Amino acid sequence: MKLRPYQSNDLPKVLTFLGECLRDSNFCGYHPGDIAHWMSNEKRGKDLDKYYWLYEEDNTILAFAELLPVKSPGYTLIVDPQQRGGDLEDGLLRHCESEMWQRMQEEGSKETSISVSVAECDKNRINYLATLGYQMAKRESEMRRRSLLEPVPSVVLPEGFSIRSSAGEHEAVLLAEVHSSAFNSNWTVESYLEVMRSPSFIK
Repeated sequence: MKLRPYQSNDLPKVLTFLGECLRDSNFCGYHPGDIAHWMSNEKRGKDLDKYYWLYEEDNTILAFAELLPVKSPGYTLIVDPQQRGGDLEDGLLRHCESEMWQRMQEEGSKETSISVSVAECDKNRINYLATLGYQMAKRESEMRRRSLLEPVPSVVLPEGFSIRSSAGEHEAVLLAEVHSSAFNSNWTVESYLEVMRSPSFIK
C-alpha cells in the first residue's frame, strides 16, 4: 500500500478532498486553507512532489500526506473519514513512517524519533498511535477548528482599517512587512515573491 507523489494539477482535487472531509461530522483536523498555506508559504511551491503524497482508488483521493523535511522529521496523514480505523489507515501510517525513516537514513540524520501531527480532538488517531509506540510530546502539534454548525460572527475592524486581497506582486514589500511583524519572522521581498508565484498561493 503506497502513496504517489503530488503533481501540480492535483491541487483542485486535493482541496476538494479536504472540503468533502469537512462535510463529515466525524472529521477532526485540517482545512483546505491549511494545505494551500503549507504549499505556498512553507514550501514556496518548491519540491511539492517530495513532500506531498496521495492515495487514490478509481481516481478518487482517499488519503493525503505531508512528509516533513528530514531536519525536523515527521508526517501528517489525512484519511477520508469513511476509511478511518481500518487496514487503509493502518497501512498508510506505517508507510509514511517507513518512508520518513528511510529519508533520515539516506541523509545521515542523527534524529532518533519521528513526530506525527495529530489534532487534539482526534482521539481515535491519538489512541491508535499509542498502540504503535507513539507518545504525546510536551509540545504536541494541535490543530483546532471552530464548529461548522455555528454561525461565523461578523468581523469588526478598528476605524480606518479594511481587509482586501493582495492587488499583485507590486505589494510584495508590504506583505513581507506585515507577515514579519505579525509572526516575528524575517521575510524579504524576494522570498515573499516566491510565495506569491507558487501555484497554491491564494490571493
